[in-house]
Amino acid sequence: MTEAEILAIKVFTAGDYRYINPAVADSPEWMESQLEGIQGRMRNDQIADPVKLMQEGKRHAGVMMEGLNKLPPRNGTVYRGERMTVDEFAKVWKDRKTISYSSFASSSTRPEIAEGIAAGNFAREGQTVSVLSRFAVKDARDLAPLSRVTDESEWLILPGTTFTIDKIAPAKTRPAGKPQATEWWEITLTQKPKTIP
Repeated sequence: MTEAEILAIKVFTAGDYRYINPAVADSPEWMESQLEGIQGRMRNDQIADPVKLMQEGKRHAGVMMEGLNKLPPRNGTVYRGERMTVDEFAKVWKDRKTISYSSFASSSTRPEIAEGIAAGNFAREGQTVSVLSRFAVKDARDLAPLSRVTDESEWLILPGTTFTIDKIAPAKTRPAGKPQATEWWEITLTQKPKTIP
């Protein structure tokens, strides 16, 4: 792996995912929703320009993918915690049999990491739906040796990965968190084999 590829992965894990993921998904709306967090990480004399961030994010993702493709695919069980609004939850999960990720999706081999995020770590106002997902993955990439956040045991789900939704069920009430959760859900998914055109 080249030095540029290693650095691209490291800065993604350090917080640059905020602009890389919306760029990979080609979602200006998502980028706009991230601007406050991105601006907070910039020098005082810099202004977060969404057009430039989309361009930079796509370039950065390209270098990242070059490096990720050199890492061995990992299979196993990983966990992902999320906080959502009621509307976001319905849009993403209601009446679905499959889900495809249009960007990189972080997950952890340690359920307690995902549980902390589902409890409200990093949640925005109005995100009162706690979601804990368990994924059976077939070709995630282990970022732990390269991550700037050493205690997350992070495996990265690659863009374009599709999962069958095996089960969506209300969960036993977990800690209310902040903002206080009003719903708790557990989701089980299995990665579908990739089709070769």
